Amino acid sequence: MSTLGTFQPTSRGRALYTHDELRPLVRPASVAVVGASRTGSGFGASTVTQLVNSPFAGTVYVVNQRFATDPAPQGVVGVASLDHIPGGLDCVLIAVPAAAVEATVEAAAAVGCRSAVIFTAGFGETAYGAAAQDRIREIADASGMRIGGPNTAGILNYRDGIPLTFLGDLRMDLPSGDIGIVSQSAGLATHLGHRRHRGMGVSYTMTTGNSVDVTALDYVNFLLDDDMTNVIMLALEGVDNPAALRQAGRRAHELSKPILVLKSGRTTLGSNAAVSHTGSLTTSYEVFCTAAEDAGLLVFQTPEELLDAANMFSRWRNKRYRRGGVAILTTMGGPGVIAADAADDAGVALPTPTASTVARLGELVPSFAAVGNPIDTTAFQSDAVLGQCLLALAEDPSYSVVLTLVSTTTGAATAGRPAAIATAAGSTDVPIGGIWLSSWLEGPGSETLDRDENVALTRSYTSMFAGISAWTAWQERRLATVAVSDTSPVNLLDRDALSAVADRLGTVSATSTLDEQDSREVLSLIGIAMPIAEVVTSSDAAERVAQSIGRPVVAKIVSKDIPHKAEVGGVILGLADPAMAGDAYQTIMKTVASRRPDAALSGVMIAEMLSVKTEFMCGAVRDPVFGPVVVCGAGGGAAEELGDVARCVAPVTTDSALRAVRRLRAYQSFHRRDPEAAELLAAGVSETMVRLGELMNTEQRIVEVDLNPIGLDDRRRLVSLDALVVMR
Repeated sequence: MSTLGTFQPTSRGRALYTHDELRPLVRPASVAVVGASRTGSGFGASTVTQLVNSPFAGTVYVVNQRFATDPAPQGVVGVASLDHIPGGLDCVLIAVPAAAVEATVEAAAAVGCRSAVIFTAGFGETAYGAAAQDRIREIADASGMRIGGPNTAGILNYRDGIPLTFLGDLRMDLPSGDIGIVSQSAGLATHLGHRRHRGMGVSYTMTTGNSVDVTALDYVNFLLDDDMTNVIMLALEGVDNPAALRQAGRRAHELSKPILVLKSGRTTLGSNAAVSHTGSLTTSYEVFCTAAEDAGLLVFQTPEELLDAANMFSRWRNKRYRRGGVAILTTMGGPGVIAADAADDAGVALPTPTASTVARLGELVPSFAAVGNPIDTTAFQSDAVLGQCLLALAEDPSYSVVLTLVSTTTGAATAGRPAAIATAAGSTDVPIGGIWLSSWLEGPGSETLDRDENVALTRSYTSMFAGISAWTAWQERRLATVAVSDTSPVNLLDRDALSAVADRLGTVSATSTLDEQDSREVLSLIGIAMPIAEVVTSSDAAERVAQSIGRPVVAKIVSKDIPHKAEVGGVILGLADPAMAGDAYQTIMKTVASRRPDAALSGVMIAEMLSVKTEFMCGAVRDPVFGPVVVCGAGGGAAEELGDVARCVAPVTTDSALRAVRRLRAYQSFHRRDPEAAELLAAGVSETMVRLGELMNTEQRIVEVDLNPIGLDDRRRLVSLDALVVMR
C-alpha cells in the first residue's frame, strides 16, 4: 500500500504502549532541551521559549557545553551535558542536526532518560537516515526509552500546560477540553488545533512524524486511558499494525470513547496492476476504511467533517440517545429545503412530528407555518417562541436530534437568538445542533453558540449530517454491544488437499493467473458451486460434452494468459444443440488466436448454460498491510463501472459478511423485488465470503480470487458462473 509524507511503518504486530509507558513522554515532570543555539534562533531555542513562557510547573534543563562556565537564562537550569542532570529525567527534546541525533539518543538512554522527542528531519527519507532510524529504534527497544518522531512537531499538552514543541503562538491560556488530536502530519495537526479559537476544547495535540518507536495508535491508546479525554481525532497517512487498529477499536467501544478518523490519500490507487475485477475495485484507501470501520472507528472525508463531528461528540457526550430521525427547525423555506436534501444524501431520516407535537407547534406559530419536517415557523418569530419550538420537538419521541438553522442579522431583530438557542439546548437532554447560515462565518452571535457546551454548531449542511450519521452509527453500535473480534471463523477447508493442489498449480518465480479449469479446481475445495463443465480440444469433443450435459451450453476459451475472455471473443453463449457447440469451438480458437497470438490456449470449456436473476460478484485480494480483503458487489461486465462494492477485512465472520452484503445497493433493490430470494442470496454470498477469507488465510500463495457473476440459479442455488484465481 502506498503511503504519503514521511510515515515509516515500524511497529507491525507489536502490542500498543500503555498509558503508564507513555506518561513520561506526554506528561513529563522534567524536560531537557538539546540543541538550543547560542544565537537564540532555531527549533531548540524556540522550544525553550515555549516552555519558559508556558504554565509548565516542572524543571526545564537546557543542555549546552557553554553552561560549564556561563550562567543559564532565567527560568531554565543550564547543564553542560545530559549526565550532569541530577536525579531522573522524564523527557529530552532533541533539536540537533541529523548527524548528531543518534549519539544524543544514546546519551539520553545511558543516563536513564524515560522518553525523547526528536524534532530533526532527514531520517526515513534518505538512505543514511533510514539506517540511523533503525539504530535509534534498537536503542529504544533495548533501553525502554519511548521515542516520538523523528521529524515531528512534538506534543502539545493543553491539559497540564506543557508545550513539548518548537511551534509558537500556541495560546496555552485557552481552556483545555476533552478532545484529543493525534496526527502523523504536524501541519494538519496544527490546523485542526486552531478550532480551539472557536471554543473546541482540546486535551492534547500529538504529532508522530516518522514513528520510529511511538506510533499514532500508541498515542490513541494513551488517550483512551486519559481521564480528561472523551473523544479522539486521528489523522492518518498510513498504518502498519492491523491488530493494533482492532485493539484500539475494541477499547474505544469498551470505554465509550469514539475515535474519529481522517485518512489522507483517498484517491491514491493501490491496484493499477490488478488482474481481476476484485483487484480493480479495491484501493488502499478503501481497504483502510473497511478495516477502520470494522474496528468501530468512524471515518470522515474532510477536515471540516472531522472537526464538526468531534465537537458534536464532545458536546453531546452526556445527552440522551433514542432511536429516531432528525427534526429541522427553520425560519426560512430555502435553507430548509437545502437541509432536507443534505439529510437525504447522508441517509438521515426526517420523520414528521407526532399529532401532539403538531398541536403544540400550532399554538406557537402562525397557521400558515409549515409543521411537517422541516418545520418552517416563517420569519420574524420571537426568540422565546423559537426556543419553545425547539423544546417541543425535543419532547417528540420521533427524534434523536433536533436541528435549527441559525438565521441571524446584524441588527437587533435576531441579536438574542443564539442565546435563546443555547438556553433551550441546556434545558433538555436531547441533542441540539445548529447550522450557521450566514456567509459571515464569525458574525455576531456565532461565538455564543461556538462556545456553548450544549450546542453543536457547524457552518456546513453536509458536515452537520455527516456528523449526525456518524453519531447515530456510534450509538447504535453501543446499543448492539458489537465488539471487535480477533477470532477466526470455523475451519472450513481441507488444508492438506489445498496445499497439494497449490503445490501442483503454483509457481515460485512470478505471479501466475490460473486458467478457469485450474481455478475451478482450487475453488471446489472450498465448496463453491459451479456449472457442469469440461475442457475440450476438438470440435468433436465439444459436441460430445454438449450432448452429455443435455441442455444449452456456453463455450469459453481456456487460457491462463486471458483472464477476461469476452474481451477477445472468447465466449459464445446460448448453444442449444451439440452441433452449435462444435462450431463454437472452431470460432473461438480461430478468433482468440488472431487477437491474442501471444497467448497459450489450452482449449475450450463447454459448460452448462445457467442464468441468475441478479448478477453479483464476490472475490478476495491480499492487501500488503491488512492481509486478506474479501469483496462483494454488483456483478457482471459492468462491475467496475457500477462501483457498488462492500468489503470485509480478515478475519471475516458470517456477521461481518452479512453486513457487507446488506450494504449493497444491488442487494437492497433485489430485496425490494424478492425478499425471500434476497435473504437466500445474502446467506450464500456471506458464507462464500467467509470461505474465501479462510482460503486466503490458509494458502498464502493465492493473491486474488474473482467470482463474477455469482447469483441464484433457477433452483435458488448460489452458483458462480465464472472463476479466476491468481497465485504467486
